[in-house]
Amino acid sequence: VLSPGDAPPISTTAARPALSMRANVALSIASLPAPASVEWPQIDRRFDLAASLEVAEHLPPERSDEFASLLCSLADVVLFSAAVPGQSGTEHINLQPQSAWVDRFAQLGYQAFDLVRSAVWNDARVDFWYRQNILVFVREERADLISRASELIAKAPPTVDVVHPDLLQFWVRRATRPISTGQAIRLTWTAAQAAVRRRINRP
Repeated sequence: VLSPGDAPPISTTAARPALSMRANVALSIASLPAPASVEWPQIDRRFDLAASLEVAEHLPPERSDEFASLLCSLADVVLFSAAVPGQSGTEHINLQPQSAWVDRFAQLGYQAFDLVRSAVWNDARVDFWYRQNILVFVREERADLISRASELIAKAPPTVDVVHPDLLQFWVRRATRPISTGQAIRLTWTAAQAAVRRRINRP
């Protein structure tokens, strides 16, 4: 945990005007035990920002609500991303659409803002899962923060290149459906023929 005086300055150089601030941020870096046995840290203070990036997909689905509650107990602003259905990865056991997390945080009194994705959507320096999944949640009781987030949203360029969840699920089902022995033999034979042709035609 960094105290306000120890926290490094945070800056962005995105499409919208640059922001620079010295934040009171909670950081936790640790090797976690098996997801089902994770115990939440006991922290008796609040921070300017709580961040959880691509963590929730490693927790059992039944712990989603309490994980969101933990983040909300730490700060009035939560920077959050989690893997969506179809996003494969090591020990991904809790894949939910962003709408599920939006509803979950809304029940805790936090409003979702799509503040980051439009700024990094086409930035190849940022891993695609962050560009795809990251959202900002703001406590509704903080009218000043809600107002500021709304101002930033109004200035943000629209994200045009998006994929509908139904289309994503269609291709996930096709990619993961089992195939018969006959299909496997035909696919193997076709691949072998193509490999032979490439070898014969090689200069």
